[in-house]
Amino acid sequence: PALGRFTQPDTVLPEPGDPQQLNRFAYVRNNPLRFTDSTGHRIDPGGDQGLPKPTQPPPPPPPPPPSFAPPLDAILSRSPDYIALDVSAWVVNVNVTVDSALNLYVASGWTKGASMFPVTAQFVMGWLCEQDPTPGRIQNFLEGDYVSISEGAVVGGGSTVSRTGVAVEVGVYFPPQVSMTAGHAWHVGQGSFVAAP
Repeated sequence: PALGRFTQPDTVLPEPGDPQQLNRFAYVRNNPLRFTDSTGHRIDPGGDQGLPKPTQPPPPPPPPPPSFAPPLDAILSRSPDYIALDVSAWVVNVNVTVDSALNLYVASGWTKGASMFPVTAQFVMGWLCEQDPTPGRIQNFLEGDYVSISEGAVVGGGSTVSRTGVAVEVGVYFPPQVSMTAGHAWHVGQGSFVAAP
């Protein structure tokens, strides 16, 4: 023991036929003073074969992945980011939108849908799927190419996807319809086109 090494062979043979077990003191790294089982007769309750226990606590679990969109009730609890009037005739679609900063957008595109009538209309309110978007962020969303999918029978809803995000929409639909529209929107007027109160 003064040497810090075993002075006689262990009387317990783990597996006599296994050549990996020829060093019969390997399970305590051949050091009886530091690794607590100098006799070799004690069963290790932890299953760590006599190796030292870690002194530091395990690292904390990783944080959960970030949420890419706030919950729907948080989105719908604020005022709409935009309102839009959408009219489709056969396969042609025209859209006029005003955002919360009173910017005006005009869009046109193609539509495919199911309705009892060849001409349909929608008046919708839309919310970007993010927490409190800025006016600039709303403008980036409403300009450019977009795809919109909606369904309504008097009251309905849908979703619009643009190059910069996703929005949910709720509104009034006439006549009952299911439609998908792809188009392009242009920003045609600043908020100053509306007379100040």
